Amino acid sequence: MLRASNKKTGLSVRPGSVVVLCVLVLAACAGTTTGPGSAVPGRTPVRDGGTEPGDTAAARAVADRLLANGHPMAAIPLYRRLVDQDEQGARVPLASALSTVGAHQEAVRQLLPVTAYVPPEEPSKDFVPRYTADDITRAWALLGRNWLALGRIEDAVGAYNQVMARTTDTQDRFGAATGLAIALAARGEVNSALPLFGQDPSAQSNKALVLAAFDRTDEAIAILEPMVAAGAGPRDRQNLAFAYMMANRPAAATRITRVDFGGEDSQKTLEFYQMLRPLDGSARVRALISGLIQPAETREETANLRLTDTPEQSETAARIVTENVRESSALSKTSPGSQTPSGPDTGVTGKPVTAPEINDRTLSDRAAEDAARKAGLDPRDVPPLLGPDGYALQIGAYRTIPALMRGWTILLDANRDLLADIPPRRSEVTLPPRQGQTGPSGHYFRLNAGPLRRYSDAKTLCDALTIRGTPCWIRVPEPGESGTEDSREDSRPDTEN
Repeated sequence: MLRASNKKTGLSVRPGSVVVLCVLVLAACAGTTTGPGSAVPGRTPVRDGGTEPGDTAAARAVADRLLANGHPMAAIPLYRRLVDQDEQGARVPLASALSTVGAHQEAVRQLLPVTAYVPPEEPSKDFVPRYTADDITRAWALLGRNWLALGRIEDAVGAYNQVMARTTDTQDRFGAATGLAIALAARGEVNSALPLFGQDPSAQSNKALVLAAFDRTDEAIAILEPMVAAGAGPRDRQNLAFAYMMANRPAAATRITRVDFGGEDSQKTLEFYQMLRPLDGSARVRALISGLIQPAETREETANLRLTDTPEQSETAARIVTENVRESSALSKTSPGSQTPSGPDTGVTGKPVTAPEINDRTLSDRAAEDAARKAGLDPRDVPPLLGPDGYALQIGAYRTIPALMRGWTILLDANRDLLADIPPRRSEVTLPPRQGQTGPSGHYFRLNAGPLRRYSDAKTLCDALTIRGTPCWIRVPEPGESGTEDSREDSRPDTEN
């Protein structure tokens, strides 16, 4: 079954990404996969694919126990051997273990044969199906989770709807509803998503994250602050940090982030959150989903960062939340027009930026080079302005030229195999303040990669970066440009909200 785990787990950073937090933690199958299709000691059923060897049941029991005890890396080779021996019922727990360590594409490959299986209409009397109904339901649930992690939102919606249609089990439906809610939020259907979240702490934490992504930060903080004050774990603490950042409270976000991250990692995390601020709600959710991986066994085995949770960290976070609440309350009383405490320079200005309308005001290359020179950076490394021709990837948005340059350096270091021959470019936009809202406003420097001649090249590169945890959007050539070979009408325009 798809069950919510009661274990306090750490957060994970996707290998090769700038910083992507596992803040969207779905209720997932983290234990044994029991049910009619499971191997039971002493039973060697005949499946429609062959006969199990005598030691299959024992090996399956060991693998299930390893997975249940939080050792997926040890369970994976046992499950692989069982699948190779035609014990097809091991495919679902193998996919669960692979998903736990972030191997989402391989997990999908294991799950697709299960979801495609159709038993014969008139089976023989002693026939044992290759996959049971429970196997197939669990496979759809895991498939939804992995499609989400890979950014395949429409496929995830379809998978979770399959679970909802196939089972009446409360736990199965609860897990599917949570995943479906996140997928709908990623599609921008937040009003349809919010009622699907349950009342348990895990679902409420995910709900708060979605609320924060859609600039409903007061509601998100009202959910998360009591949870963290009561000793919630690192996932909830970092969800609260994200909510603070979306509410333009960088000082509060910094204090919470540092409970789980060191100074440099804390700054990178805040920079990642800052990159999300110019995006709309659905784009923010998609960016967060791209880091949806569970903690690895060790950092060496999968290059994932695992954050531990100790009573001291929980106590520190609870104290910080109390201070943040007191500080916010004091600011509300003394300065009703300003809700933003002072904090470190994270690129977020505490005062509304006045801009009458969106415009294309840009720095000249000379002014941009001067800005880089003042920051001690090589002015020759300033990305030139993006021209109108060709396809390009929009990757992030920054407040300053030096921040833009550092963003490209970090991205290139993490994805040199993809970006070594792709030139960086910049574009700029000024956004007006939104009346009565706390969304992004002011001048931003966008980081772009390109130009690329073909849409297919841009799509392949963007998909590869997204899988690694870096969201991007394809900017189409401006009207009248003819330097492309396969223009597509469904390319996403380069817009800022």
